[in-house]
Order: sequence, then C-alpha cells, then structure tokens
Amino acid sequence: MGIEHNIFKLLLKERQYLVPHGKIMVFGVQDIWFSYDQAIGMLEQAGYPYTAIPESERKQSTSFLIRAYFNDARTEFVHVEDLFKILGYQVCQTMDVIARESPQFVHDLNKPVDRLMHGNYQTVYDGGVIEHVFNLHMGLQNIHDLLEPGGTIVHHTPLAGCLDHSFFYLNPCFFYDTYGENGYTDMKAFFVEQPHALDFRRLANPNTRYRFTEYTYGEAYNFIPRNAYNPLDFIFFARKPDQHKPFQYGLQGLFRTIIEPKSDAEIRLPRPRWWTIIRTMVRAIDRYVPASCLFWWRVITLRAPKRNKQFRL
Repeated sequence: MGIEHNIFKLLLKERQYLVPHGKIMVFGVQDIWFSYDQAIGMLEQAGYPYTAIPESERKQSTSFLIRAYFNDARTEFVHVEDLFKILGYQVCQTMDVIARESPQFVHDLNKPVDRLMHGNYQTVYDGGVIEHVFNLHMGLQNIHDLLEPGGTIVHHTPLAGCLDHSFFYLNPCFFYDTYGENGYTDMKAFFVEQPHALDFRRLANPNTRYRFTEYTYGEAYNFIPRNAYNPLDFIFFARKPDQHKPFQYGLQGLFRTIIEPKSDAEIRLPRPRWWTIIRTMVRAIDRYVPASCLFWWRVITLRAPKRNKQFRL
C-alpha cells in the first residue's frame, strides 16, 4: 500500500505510537511516495525531532511499482528503512514474502515467525499486508509475538474501493475486538478517504489531501463516505500490554453484548407493533433521503446528527 504525504503526516500527528531509538518491523517493503527532502520538510513543519542521514548513506528506493509508473525517473524517493531511521528508530527491518525488493526477512506470514524474533521490536508497521494473509489468526499472532511488551502496532488497510485487491476487507470492529481481547490499550483509529480513484501517479502529488475521520468504536454507522467509488482506508493504532500472554481470539463485541447475561434492569420489554412500523419507516428514510436533507430530517425527528471528528493534514 505504501506511505504517501498524508499518511506520513498522520503518523507525525499520532507520534505517541512511534518509539524513537527503538526497533521497528515493517511488513512489506513499503513504497514511499516522496523524497528525502520532502520528508525533512514535513518533519520540520510538524516540529518533530528527526535524525538526518548523510547523502552517501541513504538507500535508493527499490520499489518496482514506483519505477514502473515513473519510468525510473523518480529515483529520489526515500527508502522505507531510511524513512523510519529519520523518525528516530535505530533499526528498521522489513519482512516480505517476495524477495524482489530485498527485504531483510523473506517470510510467509501464514506461518509462524522464528521464535528468536519474539519480543524484539518496539513497533510493528503493517502497511496493507495483513489483508493479503489467508491465515489471519497466524498473521496477528506473529505481530503479537514480534512486539515486546508495551510495544505499538500500526495497521493501514483498505476498507472499500479496491476490488480484488486482497482476500479481506477488515472492519474496524475486527481490530478493536481482537486486540481488546488480548489486553491492548490506547486503541485509536481513523477512516481515510482519498479524493480520487486509485491512481499511483497521484500518490506522489504533495497537494493531494485526504480526509481523515476519527473512528469511535460502536459508531461506524454514523460515518458516511463522501464518494463510495473512491478508495476508503482504515488506520489503527494500539499498544501491547506490559505482560506478554499467548495470543487469543474471542467473540465479536456486537454478539458478546447479546449473549452475555443481563440484569433485570437491562432487559427491555418487546416494543409494540406500531413502534416497529414507525422505526422501519424512519430507518428507510435515513437510508434513502439525500445527504443534503439528512441533517434537517434528523432535527425534525429529534435525533441529533452525530459527526465524528474530521480533519485534513
């Protein structure tokens, strides 16, 4: 999936999940869609303390995708290992199933990682890889095992607009319920809306601005994408608990609230038939009414429209 200007700015904004002087494992040799000088400019603008890399020590981008779209003309794009070293990481290692771009570790995440690697990383960055792993449980277990206690995970995965791009589109609740089951804290996430259909050439345009919408667990249905035909991504941050425990997978939170025993005060009596009919009509209007009228419709029905926090970087 790669890292372009907007995603990099979000990482700087959520810098509490970055671990300077630490060790990071990056899944996939990520395509970085900007140059070293552009990266320094964004760091200075954000007031982020960075580590300069002498020009003689910089690695050249090995992205075959960038070379294919720019005919070898954009060789100044920064390499993913250099990018995270600029952010302060002492060691940046990459893992990929494809050896073409020379990752440090050629490994299939459907299989367990070497036990010697367990607990060796302060951060794992998954830039659009986990949705390509058929054995999701093993892929997530590998992340859990690679992280040291207190380490951070960053997922960047597509939600819509990329037909046949991957095996799965993973809903936000998948990350919250799975990592929550394993005691992860400081969970935070954003929807990422691109203003155009997928076009790799536009990813290198620094003037392209994405719309970010902060996600609130359990309130996904209040989010309405601006354009259903443009790519919609999801970025998730979390922190591993201080004590390492075996990775577990549990029940989806939506169904957990249904099957868990409730007190008498929480049990609701069945609604009358007329209430069900009215509720069905209101939901139908909510679904089909034009977006421009949605605000006033909710005011009339005394249901204040909920808006998640939106911003651009």
